[in-house]
Amino acid sequence: MVSSAIAVNQYAPPLSPASSPSAWSQATALDLRWDVVARRSATEATAVRIASDGAFIYVRFDAAQREPVTASAHSDDVGQGNDDAVWVDLWPNGSSGYYYQFEVTPNGTHYESSSENANYQPAWESHGAIHDGGYTATMKIPLKVIRGAHGGDWKAQFVRYIHATGEQQVWSFDPQQTQSDDLARAGTLRFKDAAPARPAPRLALYGLATAASASAGGPTSRTGADVSIPITPTASFYATFHPDFSNVELDQQTIAPSVTQRAFSEVRPFFTQGASLYNQVFYYATPSLIQPLYTPAIPTPRDGYAIEGKQGVISAAAFDALGNGRADMATALDYTSPDTHWRGSLQRVGVSEPGLIDDVSTASLRYNDLVHASYYLSYGHDNGTNVLDGRNAQWYDAGSAWQSKTFAIYAGTRKVGDYYNPVDGFVFHPGIAGYGIYSAKIFDFAPNSKLLSAGASIVIDRYQGTTQGINQS
Repeated sequence: MVSSAIAVNQYAPPLSPASSPSAWSQATALDLRWDVVARRSATEATAVRIASDGAFIYVRFDAAQREPVTASAHSDDVGQGNDDAVWVDLWPNGSSGYYYQFEVTPNGTHYESSSENANYQPAWESHGAIHDGGYTATMKIPLKVIRGAHGGDWKAQFVRYIHATGEQQVWSFDPQQTQSDDLARAGTLRFKDAAPARPAPRLALYGLATAASASAGGPTSRTGADVSIPITPTASFYATFHPDFSNVELDQQTIAPSVTQRAFSEVRPFFTQGASLYNQVFYYATPSLIQPLYTPAIPTPRDGYAIEGKQGVISAAAFDALGNGRADMATALDYTSPDTHWRGSLQRVGVSEPGLIDDVSTASLRYNDLVHASYYLSYGHDNGTNVLDGRNAQWYDAGSAWQSKTFAIYAGTRKVGDYYNPVDGFVFHPGIAGYGIYSAKIFDFAPNSKLLSAGASIVIDRYQGTTQGINQS
């Protein structure tokens, strides 16, 4: 592995991408030298500079590019993946904390994500300018939006994506790696100044009012709040009182008929904050989506209470959403070994209301050699009012995968009982047993060829039903 460790200089450079690189001369310099897609040296130069003044992290990318620059998006957080882009990955506390990614396109449009919250969208600054021979992009990231920020060593990676060729350049690398955002291959940044150790408490108040006839239930008004209170740099208590909206993303949309259940994304803040800590179950090569916890199935609660966080190799989360006569509860515990080869998880989800009780437990274990092979075992059990036969309320899953630079195969075998159908979960197709296989092959051509590569993939699945023959294939 070509591992990198650098000290970040203390400096607040100009953010204008039109400024000369010499204006960043006091920042720490590095280069992106490796393409993880083709596993060879980067074909085009990318110079990176990084600095910090104790309150912000400043990053500049100067990207040389012979292909036409792709920069079609002009609204932040919309259209990610369609343009050329550069980004920085940050793990302030390594595998013991949260992961952060900040991405910028050539025209300054930006995106962000974090394992701390499925809807992570803090305020930060980005700029971009396209010029002859490439583009320049700059970032200004507040340390206060990064939980667990501190002085000392952070794990980090810098990445550039070239849309025209698919090349992904990285700073710190292993010649065998296939993914750019890989903690095991990340480098080390050393920050001199101590940053805020924990985020500030957050209180969001709101009010609602409606105008309607008395027979329609109006007029009414109410107030509510969302609260988040940090406990440690990587753990928080949070709550919601009279949530102000249901799980709605788009109104007036056209929905085509479908024979299968639809899956929707969760947008309610109470459920998104700790979402990454739940459903850490593994399954390969399956069209059958299995989510033991599917929060869009939970009605908007009257109030809710939760705790989530990471400490060392352990992460944990729990919530209790309370409605009128109904309670929806979940707990999750996850272990990741220090070398990240092993990962195990336990989860329990429960629903209780008059006439209905549901209790689902799941466990999952995976080993990944971080080079070619991985293996997993997963198990789930459903118990409650809707389970008429406890012997047919389990989910069993096992599989393995192998991948190289140009070839990959994923295979899994599973059995989903007729009564494994969690009330607060999502099972695309209960009552089946069989296997699924996914395989892909990439054919690389000469670097100077007009056609860089070609690929082929295949998906095979075959499942038996419980009361007849082939149910899905």
